[in-house]
Amino acid sequence: MAIPGTEDVLRTWMRRLWDERDPSVIDELFAPQGSAAGLEPRPVVGAQEFHAFYAMVAAAIVNTSVIIEHIMTKGDEALLVATFRGTHKKTTKEVTMRFAAHAVVRDGKIVDATNILDVLSLLQQIGEAAPDALPRALA
Repeated sequence: MAIPGTEDVLRTWMRRLWDERDPSVIDELFAPQGSAAGLEPRPVVGAQEFHAFYAMVAAAIVNTSVIIEHIMTKGDEALLVATFRGTHKKTTKEVTMRFAAHAVVRDGKIVDATNILDVLSLLQQIGEAAPDALPRALA
């Protein structure tokens, strides 16, 4: 069986994890010592830690989907820009969050990812941050 390319791995990851809500993809496509920075204060390392991160998000936000807007690959690296959508379970509000990710895929598995998430916008949508939080913080 051929090893899937970088773009195929990332598209499969996003579709199965967020659109289909299938966490088994973590064990299939995340390298045993894979690292994902930018999701929590410290990098999420390994499938077990990624499962915990996924469970936290999946419990709080339901009906999730990801729309990949741009993806560029060069060898085993990819850069993507996408929009995450879902329903915040506690508030029942529809939420969207733009994000970008740089990933390295080797032997069909994600070995390293750096994520940039618009968490401030997400927090504002669910009422956990004031609409003027950034200007007030920088004043």
